[in-house]
Amino acid sequence: MNIQSILFSAAEYAIIFPGIFICLVPVSDWLIIPQKKIYTILIPVVLAICILFGYIDSTHTYYINLFFFIILFACLIAYFVMVRLNKLKLLYLFLCATATLSFGCIANNYIIAHIDPTSNVHDKSIPGILIQYSVSIIIMIIFLLIKDKLKWIFKNFNTKPLWYMAWIVPAIVTFCNIYMIPIDYNNIRVGRVFQIAMVIEAVLLIFFIVFQILLYQIALTSSQKIELETSSLMYQTQAEQYIKLQAYMEQTRHIRHDFKHTIAVISELVQNRQYNELNDYISDYTNQISVDSHISDYCKNPAVNAIVGYYDNIASAYNIKTSIQIALPADSHISDVDLCLVFGNLLENAINACKLCDADSRYINLSCDTNTKNALYIAMVNSCNNNDAGSPHRSGIGLLSIKATAQKYNGLTRFCSTDNEYISNIMLSTDGFVQDSAR
Repeated sequence: MNIQSILFSAAEYAIIFPGIFICLVPVSDWLIIPQKKIYTILIPVVLAICILFGYIDSTHTYYINLFFFIILFACLIAYFVMVRLNKLKLLYLFLCATATLSFGCIANNYIIAHIDPTSNVHDKSIPGILIQYSVSIIIMIIFLLIKDKLKWIFKNFNTKPLWYMAWIVPAIVTFCNIYMIPIDYNNIRVGRVFQIAMVIEAVLLIFFIVFQILLYQIALTSSQKIELETSSLMYQTQAEQYIKLQAYMEQTRHIRHDFKHTIAVISELVQNRQYNELNDYISDYTNQISVDSHISDYCKNPAVNAIVGYYDNIASAYNIKTSIQIALPADSHISDVDLCLVFGNLLENAINACKLCDADSRYINLSCDTNTKNALYIAMVNSCNNNDAGSPHRSGIGLLSIKATAQKYNGLTRFCSTDNEYISNIMLSTDGFVQDSAR
Protein backbone atom coordinates (compact mmCIF):
# COMPACT_ATOMS: atom_id res chain seq x y z
CA MET A 1 0.00 0.00 0.00
CA ASN A 2 1.52 3.34 -1.09
CA ILE A 3 0.52 5.96 1.52
CA GLN A 4 1.85 8.80 -0.61
CA SER A 5 -0.28 7.70 -3.57
CA ILE A 6 -3.38 7.43 -1.36
CA LEU A 7 -2.84 10.92 0.11
CA PHE A 8 -2.26 12.42 -3.34
CA SER A 9 -5.49 10.87 -4.68
CA ALA A 10 -7.33 12.03 -1.54
CA ALA A 11 -5.99 15.56 -2.13
CA GLU A 12 -7.44 15.49 -5.64
CA TYR A 13 -10.87 14.77 -4.18
CA ALA A 14 -10.39 17.27 -1.32
CA ILE A 15 -10.41 20.08 -3.88
CA ILE A 16 -14.16 20.00 -3.18
CA PHE A 17 -13.61 21.94 0.08
CA PRO A 18 -13.40 25.40 -1.56
CA GLY A 19 -16.68 24.56 -3.26
CA ILE A 20 -18.23 23.63 0.11
CA PHE A 21 -17.37 27.05 1.54
CA ILE A 22 -18.73 28.79 -1.56
CA CYS A 23 -22.00 26.91 -1.12
CA LEU A 24 -22.46 27.36 2.64
CA VAL A 25 -21.11 30.76 3.65
CA PRO A 26 -23.52 32.94 1.54
CA VAL A 27 -26.56 30.96 2.79
CA SER A 28 -25.55 30.76 6.46
CA ASP A 29 -28.77 32.55 7.49
CA TRP A 30 -30.87 29.73 6.07
CA LEU A 31 -29.01 26.70 7.48
CA ILE A 32 -31.17 24.33 9.54
CA ILE A 33 -28.35 23.97 12.09
CA PRO A 34 -25.62 26.47 13.07
CA GLN A 35 -22.81 26.94 10.56
CA LYS A 36 -20.01 25.98 13.00
CA LYS A 37 -21.80 22.78 13.95
CA ILE A 38 -22.22 21.85 10.29
CA TYR A 39 -18.50 22.30 9.67
CA THR A 40 -17.53 20.14 12.66
CA ILE A 41 -19.59 17.32 11.16
CA LEU A 42 -19.17 17.94 7.44
CA ILE A 43 -15.40 18.45 7.24
CA PRO A 44 -14.41 15.14 8.93
CA VAL A 45 -17.06 13.21 6.94
CA VAL A 46 -16.00 14.66 3.56
CA LEU A 47 -12.34 14.19 4.45
CA ALA A 48 -12.96 10.53 5.28
CA ILE A 49 -14.79 10.04 1.96
CA CYS A 50 -11.89 11.66 0.09
CA ILE A 51 -9.40 9.30 1.77
CA LEU A 52 -11.65 6.33 0.98
CA PHE A 53 -11.86 7.20 -2.70
CA GLY A 54 -8.16 8.03 -2.67
CA TYR A 55 -7.48 4.51 -1.45
CA ILE A 56 -9.72 3.02 -4.17
CA ASP A 57 -7.98 5.12 -6.84
CA SER A 58 -4.54 4.05 -5.65
CA THR A 59 -5.38 0.36 -5.89
CA HIS A 60 -7.36 0.42 -9.17
CA THR A 61 -7.44 2.48 -12.32
CA TYR A 62 -10.61 4.50 -12.63
CA TYR A 63 -11.61 7.66 -14.40
CA ILE A 64 -11.09 10.10 -11.53
CA ASN A 65 -14.15 12.24 -12.30
CA LEU A 66 -16.41 9.19 -11.91
CA PHE A 67 -16.18 9.24 -8.10
CA PHE A 68 -15.91 13.01 -8.05
CA PHE A 69 -19.32 13.28 -9.73
CA ILE A 70 -20.76 10.85 -7.17
CA ILE A 71 -19.45 13.07 -4.35
CA LEU A 72 -20.90 16.18 -6.01
CA PHE A 73 -24.32 14.58 -6.43
CA ALA A 74 -24.37 13.47 -2.78
CA CYS A 75 -23.34 16.99 -1.73
CA LEU A 76 -26.15 18.50 -3.81
CA ILE A 77 -28.79 16.31 -2.10
CA ALA A 78 -27.35 17.15 1.34
CA TYR A 79 -27.27 20.83 0.35
CA PHE A 80 -30.98 20.85 -0.49
CA VAL A 81 -31.75 19.21 2.86
CA MET A 82 -29.53 21.44 5.02
CA VAL A 83 -30.61 24.83 3.65
CA ARG A 84 -34.10 26.35 3.85
CA LEU A 85 -33.95 28.34 0.64
CA ASN A 86 -35.49 28.17 -2.81
CA LYS A 87 -34.00 25.15 -4.60
CA LEU A 88 -33.31 27.14 -7.79
CA LYS A 89 -31.19 29.61 -5.83
CA LEU A 90 -29.32 26.74 -4.18
CA LEU A 91 -28.79 25.04 -7.54
CA TYR A 92 -27.39 28.28 -8.95
CA LEU A 93 -24.88 28.68 -6.09
CA PHE A 94 -23.95 24.99 -6.22
CA LEU A 95 -23.20 25.20 -9.94
CA CYS A 96 -21.16 28.37 -9.34
CA ALA A 97 -19.06 26.28 -6.95
CA THR A 98 -18.62 23.48 -9.52
CA ALA A 99 -17.65 26.08 -12.15
CA THR A 100 -15.02 27.41 -9.73
CA LEU A 101 -13.59 23.91 -9.21
CA SER A 102 -13.57 23.28 -12.96
CA PHE A 103 -11.42 26.37 -13.60
CA GLY A 104 -8.87 25.02 -11.15
CA CYS A 105 -8.91 21.61 -12.83
CA ILE A 106 -8.34 23.14 -16.29
CA ALA A 107 -5.46 25.26 -14.96
CA ASN A 108 -3.87 22.13 -13.46
CA ASN A 109 -4.03 20.10 -16.67
CA TYR A 110 -3.12 22.73 -19.24
CA ILE A 111 -0.34 24.49 -17.34
CA ILE A 112 1.41 21.24 -16.33
CA ALA A 113 1.03 19.86 -19.87
CA HIS A 114 2.65 23.03 -21.19
CA ILE A 115 5.56 23.37 -18.76
CA ASP A 116 6.38 19.65 -18.37
CA PRO A 117 6.85 17.99 -21.78
CA THR A 118 7.17 14.49 -20.23
CA SER A 119 3.91 14.63 -18.19
CA ASN A 120 0.56 13.08 -19.04
CA VAL A 121 -3.01 13.01 -17.72
CA HIS A 122 -2.66 10.18 -15.19
CA ASP A 123 0.63 11.44 -13.74
CA LYS A 124 0.50 12.59 -10.13
CA SER A 125 1.86 16.11 -10.28
CA ILE A 126 2.31 17.99 -7.00
CA PRO A 127 2.82 21.35 -8.81
CA GLY A 128 -0.37 20.62 -10.75
CA ILE A 129 -2.47 19.99 -7.65
CA LEU A 130 -1.02 23.14 -6.07
CA ILE A 131 -2.02 25.16 -9.14
CA GLN A 132 -5.52 23.67 -8.98
CA TYR A 133 -5.90 24.54 -5.29
CA SER A 134 -4.53 28.05 -5.85
CA VAL A 135 -6.98 28.88 -8.64
CA SER A 136 -9.94 27.37 -6.76
CA ILE A 137 -9.06 29.17 -3.51
CA ILE A 138 -8.61 32.52 -5.28
CA ILE A 139 -12.08 32.28 -6.86
CA MET A 140 -13.46 31.02 -3.52
CA ILE A 141 -12.04 34.12 -1.78
CA ILE A 142 -13.72 36.33 -4.38
CA PHE A 143 -17.05 34.64 -3.65
CA LEU A 144 -16.54 35.00 0.11
CA LEU A 145 -15.76 38.70 -0.32
CA ILE A 146 -19.11 39.20 -2.06
CA LYS A 147 -21.04 36.88 0.28
CA ASP A 148 -23.11 39.76 1.68
CA LYS A 149 -24.20 40.76 -1.82
CA LEU A 150 -25.13 37.15 -2.55
CA LYS A 151 -27.12 37.01 0.70
CA TRP A 152 -28.89 40.18 -0.30
CA ILE A 153 -29.72 38.76 -3.75
CA PHE A 154 -31.09 35.52 -2.28
CA LYS A 155 -33.14 37.41 0.29
CA ASN A 156 -34.56 40.21 -1.84
CA PHE A 157 -34.61 38.96 -5.42
CA ASN A 158 -37.43 36.47 -5.91
CA THR A 159 -38.21 36.77 -9.60
CA LYS A 160 -38.79 33.11 -10.48
CA PRO A 161 -38.36 33.38 -14.29
CA LEU A 162 -34.81 34.67 -13.84
CA TRP A 163 -33.87 31.99 -11.29
CA TYR A 164 -35.25 29.38 -13.68
CA MET A 165 -32.58 30.53 -16.14
CA ALA A 166 -29.73 31.83 -13.93
CA TRP A 167 -28.35 28.37 -13.12
CA ILE A 168 -27.84 27.68 -16.84
CA VAL A 169 -24.80 30.01 -17.06
CA PRO A 170 -22.64 28.30 -14.39
CA ALA A 171 -23.87 24.95 -15.72
CA ILE A 172 -22.61 25.84 -19.23
CA VAL A 173 -19.28 27.05 -17.81
CA THR A 174 -18.90 23.80 -15.84
CA PHE A 175 -19.81 21.68 -18.86
CA CYS A 176 -17.36 23.52 -21.14
CA ASN A 177 -14.52 23.14 -18.66
CA ILE A 178 -15.21 19.43 -18.11
CA TYR A 179 -15.41 18.90 -21.86
CA MET A 180 -12.06 20.63 -22.29
CA ILE A 181 -10.23 18.35 -19.82
CA PRO A 182 -7.60 16.68 -22.01
CA ILE A 183 -7.56 12.95 -22.64
CA ASP A 184 -3.87 13.14 -23.58
CA TYR A 185 -1.45 15.96 -22.82
CA ASN A 186 0.18 15.47 -26.24
CA ASN A 187 -2.92 17.01 -27.80
CA ILE A 188 -2.27 20.22 -25.87
CA ARG A 189 1.27 20.43 -27.19
CA VAL A 190 0.15 20.46 -30.83
CA GLY A 191 0.53 23.84 -32.56
CA ARG A 192 -1.40 26.65 -30.87
CA VAL A 193 -3.82 24.42 -28.96
CA PHE A 194 -2.52 25.60 -25.57
CA GLN A 195 -2.81 29.30 -26.47
CA ILE A 196 -6.29 28.83 -27.95
CA ALA A 197 -7.42 26.87 -24.88
CA MET A 198 -6.12 29.60 -22.55
CA VAL A 199 -7.97 32.28 -24.55
CA ILE A 200 -11.19 30.24 -24.35
CA GLU A 201 -10.73 29.79 -20.59
CA ALA A 202 -10.05 33.48 -20.10
CA VAL A 203 -13.23 34.32 -22.03
CA LEU A 204 -15.21 31.80 -19.97
CA LEU A 205 -13.85 33.21 -16.71
CA ILE A 206 -14.61 36.79 -17.75
CA PHE A 207 -18.08 35.74 -18.89
CA PHE A 208 -18.63 33.97 -15.56
CA ILE A 209 -17.55 37.01 -13.53
CA VAL A 210 -19.49 39.49 -15.68
CA PHE A 211 -22.62 37.37 -15.31
CA GLN A 212 -22.31 37.58 -11.49
CA ILE A 213 -22.07 41.36 -11.76
CA LEU A 214 -25.02 41.56 -14.16
CA LEU A 215 -27.14 39.35 -11.91
CA TYR A 216 -26.46 41.64 -8.97
CA GLN A 217 -27.23 44.74 -11.03
CA ILE A 218 -30.48 43.21 -12.30
CA ALA A 219 -31.47 42.29 -8.74
CA LEU A 220 -30.55 45.75 -7.46
CA THR A 221 -32.44 47.56 -10.23
CA SER A 222 -35.48 45.33 -9.78
CA SER A 223 -35.44 45.86 -6.02
CA GLN A 224 -35.14 49.63 -6.43
CA LYS A 225 -38.05 49.64 -8.85
CA ILE A 226 -40.22 47.66 -6.42
CA GLU A 227 -39.15 49.96 -3.59
CA LEU A 228 -40.05 53.05 -5.60
CA GLU A 229 -43.43 51.58 -6.53
CA THR A 230 -44.04 50.66 -2.90
CA SER A 231 -43.00 54.13 -1.73
CA SER A 232 -45.27 55.72 -4.33
CA LEU A 233 -48.17 53.56 -3.21
CA MET A 234 -47.38 54.31 0.43
CA TYR A 235 -47.32 58.07 -0.19
CA GLN A 236 -50.59 57.82 -2.09
CA THR A 237 -52.14 55.92 0.79
CA GLN A 238 -50.70 58.42 3.27
CA ALA A 239 -52.28 61.25 1.30
CA GLU A 240 -55.67 59.49 1.34
CA GLN A 241 -55.40 58.85 5.08
CA TYR A 242 -54.39 62.45 5.67
CA ILE A 243 -57.42 63.73 3.75
CA LYS A 244 -59.70 61.47 5.79
CA LEU A 245 -58.01 62.53 9.01
CA GLN A 246 -58.27 66.21 8.08
CA ALA A 247 -61.98 65.87 7.22
CA TYR A 248 -62.72 64.07 10.47
CA MET A 249 -60.81 66.59 12.59
CA GLU A 250 -62.65 69.44 10.84
CA GLN A 251 -65.94 67.69 11.55
CA THR A 252 -65.14 67.23 15.23
CA ARG A 253 -63.93 70.86 15.45
CA HIS A 254 -67.35 72.05 14.35
CA ILE A 255 -69.01 69.74 16.86
CA ARG A 256 -66.82 71.02 19.67
CA HIS A 257 -67.49 74.60 18.61
CA ASP A 258 -71.26 74.09 18.49
CA PHE A 259 -71.35 72.13 21.72
CA LYS A 260 -71.11 75.30 23.87
CA HIS A 261 -74.34 76.50 22.27
CA THR A 262 -75.93 73.15 23.02
CA ILE A 263 -74.91 73.44 26.68
CA ALA A 264 -76.41 76.92 26.81
CA VAL A 265 -79.74 75.67 25.45
CA ILE A 266 -79.81 72.73 27.87
CA SER A 267 -78.97 75.02 30.79
CA GLU A 268 -81.77 77.42 29.85
CA LEU A 269 -84.31 74.60 29.57
CA VAL A 270 -83.28 73.19 32.94
CA GLN A 271 -83.54 76.59 34.64
CA ASN A 272 -87.04 77.08 33.18
CA ARG A 273 -87.95 73.51 34.19
CA GLN A 274 -89.05 72.76 30.64
CA TYR A 275 -88.24 69.09 30.99
CA ASN A 276 -90.37 67.84 28.10
CA GLU A 277 -88.73 70.31 25.75
CA LEU A 278 -85.33 69.34 27.20
CA ASN A 279 -86.01 65.68 26.53
CA ASP A 280 -87.06 66.42 22.94
CA TYR A 281 -84.01 68.63 22.39
CA ILE A 282 -81.59 65.99 23.67
CA SER A 283 -83.28 63.30 21.57
CA ASP A 284 -83.04 65.42 18.42
CA TYR A 285 -79.42 66.30 19.16
CA THR A 286 -78.50 62.64 19.74
CA ASN A 287 -80.13 61.56 16.46
CA GLN A 288 -78.33 64.30 14.61
CA ILE A 289 -74.82 63.29 15.72
CA SER A 290 -75.34 59.55 16.28
CA VAL A 291 -73.15 58.59 13.37
CA ASP A 292 -71.17 61.66 12.47
CA SER A 293 -69.97 62.52 15.95
CA HIS A 294 -69.03 59.23 17.53
CA ILE A 295 -66.15 60.71 19.52
CA SER A 296 -64.08 58.71 21.99
CA ASP A 297 -60.66 59.01 23.54
CA TYR A 298 -59.02 55.87 22.18
CA CYS A 299 -55.53 57.04 23.12
CA LYS A 300 -53.53 60.16 23.97
CA ASN A 301 -52.18 60.59 20.44
CA PRO A 302 -54.59 63.06 18.77
CA ALA A 303 -53.85 61.97 15.20
CA VAL A 304 -54.35 58.26 15.92
CA ASN A 305 -57.38 59.09 18.06
CA ALA A 306 -58.91 60.92 15.11
CA ILE A 307 -58.22 58.26 12.45
CA VAL A 308 -59.43 55.44 14.69
CA GLY A 309 -62.54 57.43 15.53
CA TYR A 310 -63.18 58.04 11.84
CA TYR A 311 -63.13 54.32 11.03
CA ASP A 312 -64.97 53.39 14.21
CA ASN A 313 -67.82 55.61 13.04
CA ILE A 314 -67.86 53.82 9.68
CA ALA A 315 -67.78 50.44 11.40
CA SER A 316 -70.73 51.47 13.55
CA ALA A 317 -72.68 52.45 10.44
CA TYR A 318 -72.23 48.91 9.08
CA ASN A 319 -73.22 47.28 12.39
CA ILE A 320 -69.67 46.07 13.00
CA LYS A 321 -68.95 45.44 16.66
CA THR A 322 -65.66 47.00 17.65
CA SER A 323 -63.39 46.50 20.64
CA ILE A 324 -60.55 49.02 20.59
CA GLN A 325 -57.86 49.29 23.25
CA ILE A 326 -54.89 51.48 22.37
CA ALA A 327 -52.15 52.30 24.88
CA LEU A 328 -50.30 54.96 22.94
CA PRO A 329 -48.66 58.14 24.30
CA ALA A 330 -49.15 61.58 22.82
CA ASP A 331 -45.64 61.65 21.34
CA SER A 332 -43.31 58.92 20.08
CA HIS A 333 -40.44 58.41 17.67
CA ILE A 334 -42.93 57.08 15.12
CA SER A 335 -44.39 59.86 12.99
CA ASP A 336 -48.11 60.52 13.26
CA VAL A 337 -48.41 60.07 9.50
CA ASP A 338 -46.95 56.55 9.67
CA LEU A 339 -49.09 55.63 12.68
CA CYS A 340 -52.22 56.82 10.86
CA LEU A 341 -51.10 54.89 7.78
CA VAL A 342 -50.87 51.65 9.76
CA PHE A 343 -54.07 52.06 11.78
CA GLY A 344 -55.99 53.47 8.83
CA ASN A 345 -55.08 50.64 6.46
CA LEU A 346 -55.72 47.99 9.10
CA LEU A 347 -59.18 49.32 9.94
CA GLU A 348 -60.13 50.08 6.34
CA ASN A 349 -59.24 46.53 5.24
CA ALA A 350 -61.01 45.09 8.27
CA ILE A 351 -64.21 47.09 7.61
CA ASN A 352 -64.26 46.09 3.93
CA ALA A 353 -63.75 42.46 4.94
CA CYS A 354 -66.51 42.60 7.55
CA LYS A 355 -68.94 44.02 5.00
CA LEU A 356 -68.68 40.70 3.12
CA CYS A 357 -69.78 38.77 6.23
CA ASP A 358 -73.27 38.21 7.64
CA ALA A 359 -74.54 41.22 9.57
CA ASP A 360 -74.64 39.35 12.88
CA SER A 361 -71.05 38.09 12.62
CA ARG A 362 -69.16 41.31 11.97
CA TYR A 363 -66.52 42.33 14.48
CA ILE A 364 -63.15 44.06 14.82
CA ASN A 365 -60.92 43.63 17.88
CA LEU A 366 -57.97 46.03 17.86
CA SER A 367 -55.33 46.41 20.56
CA CYS A 368 -52.07 48.28 20.80
CA ASP A 369 -49.55 48.44 23.63
CA THR A 370 -45.99 49.45 24.45
CA ASN A 371 -45.40 46.97 27.25
CA THR A 372 -42.11 45.86 25.70
CA LYS A 373 -39.27 48.39 25.83
CA ASN A 374 -38.62 50.23 22.56
CA ALA A 375 -41.38 48.36 20.73
CA LEU A 376 -44.95 49.09 19.73
CA TYR A 377 -47.20 46.07 19.21
CA ILE A 378 -50.44 46.20 17.26
CA ALA A 379 -52.76 43.20 17.09
CA MET A 380 -56.08 43.00 15.29
CA VAL A 381 -58.59 40.24 14.67
CA ASN A 382 -61.56 40.79 12.39
CA SER A 383 -64.24 38.68 10.81
CA CYS A 384 -63.86 37.94 7.13
CA ASN A 385 -65.03 35.67 4.37
CA ASN A 386 -61.91 34.20 2.82
CA ASN A 387 -64.04 32.21 0.38
CA ASP A 388 -64.95 35.50 -1.29
CA ALA A 389 -62.54 36.32 -4.13
CA GLY A 390 -63.11 40.02 -3.48
CA SER A 391 -61.73 39.91 0.03
CA PRO A 392 -59.63 43.07 0.59
CA HIS A 393 -56.99 40.99 2.34
CA ARG A 394 -56.27 39.35 -1.01
CA SER A 395 -55.54 42.61 -2.80
CA GLY A 396 -52.48 43.27 -0.66
CA ILE A 397 -52.46 47.03 -1.35
CA GLY A 398 -53.03 48.17 2.22
CA LEU A 399 -50.91 45.34 3.57
CA LEU A 400 -48.04 46.36 1.29
CA SER A 401 -48.06 49.86 2.77
CA ILE A 402 -48.12 48.46 6.31
CA LYS A 403 -45.16 46.17 5.54
CA ALA A 404 -43.22 49.09 4.04
CA THR A 405 -43.86 51.18 7.15
CA ALA A 406 -42.83 48.31 9.44
CA GLN A 407 -39.62 47.89 7.46
CA LYS A 408 -38.94 51.61 7.82
CA TYR A 409 -38.99 51.19 11.62
CA ASN A 410 -37.05 47.89 11.67
CA GLY A 411 -40.26 46.11 12.56
CA LEU A 412 -42.07 42.91 11.69
CA THR A 413 -45.46 42.01 10.26
CA ARG A 414 -47.41 38.79 10.32
CA PHE A 415 -50.74 38.24 8.63
CA CYS A 416 -52.69 34.99 8.67
CA SER A 417 -56.27 33.84 8.34
CA THR A 418 -58.81 31.09 8.89
CA ASP A 419 -62.02 30.57 6.95
CA ASN A 420 -63.84 33.31 8.87
CA GLU A 421 -61.19 35.33 10.69
CA TYR A 422 -58.20 37.47 9.76
CA ILE A 423 -55.32 38.09 12.17
CA SER A 424 -52.83 40.96 11.90
CA ASN A 425 -49.74 41.35 14.09
CA ILE A 426 -47.37 44.30 13.72
CA MET A 427 -44.28 45.33 15.67
CA LEU A 428 -42.56 48.68 15.22
CA SER A 429 -39.25 49.56 16.83
CA THR A 430 -39.54 52.77 18.84
CA ASP A 431 -36.14 53.69 20.27
CA GLY A 432 -36.57 56.38 22.86
CA PHE A 433 -40.31 55.65 23.11
CA VAL A 434 -41.62 57.03 26.41
CA GLN A 435 -44.21 54.58 27.63
CA ASP A 436 -47.58 55.83 28.69
CA SER A 437 -50.91 54.21 29.24
CA ALA A 438 -54.31 54.87 27.81
CA ARG A 439 -57.02 56.37 29.89
